[in-house]
Amino acid sequence: KLNDMIRLQAEVASLDSKYESFPNGPCTDVQGAVIGANCVQDLGGKPRPYAPKWSGSAGMVLMLPMGTRMLSAEPGVRFSSRFVEQVNNNPLYYQDSYAKLDLRLGYGPDDKRWEVAVIGTNLNDKITASYRNNVGTSPGTFHALPEEGRSVALQFSMRN
Repeated sequence: KLNDMIRLQAEVASLDSKYESFPNGPCTDVQGAVIGANCVQDLGGKPRPYAPKWSGSAGMVLMLPMGTRMLSAEPGVRFSSRFVEQVNNNPLYYQDSYAKLDLRLGYGPDDKRWEVAVIGTNLNDKITASYRNNVGTSPGTFHALPEEGRSVALQFSMRN
């Protein structure tokens, strides 16, 4: 908290998550098609799924008095470095690094009995996927489950 009008926040995580030893790891679908059903690969030293080296968020809350009312602005960013989404370390299953920009603007009386806010998430419309996997009948192809794109919402809240 810098003062009554400005508050900063940040959180950063750093991971070094790799398989120490995994000599009988699952193959990619292409490796399985070439080698056969008994295909295994050594994944020792390879990254574990959903473990980006860096991730986190940063933002601020800015409170601007306007007579007996208050305007709040809360810009922020959520970010992640590149990470794999499957155990077999298939290059097709990596989520590239990203940063998603968010913003919340609120307006209401000083006593906070009510507030109207506009909330925007992923305002830069960064395309990401929460899951990737192969299409079993077509080696070398995959499907992905996309995460929510840009979103804007209106919020009204009341307090006793």
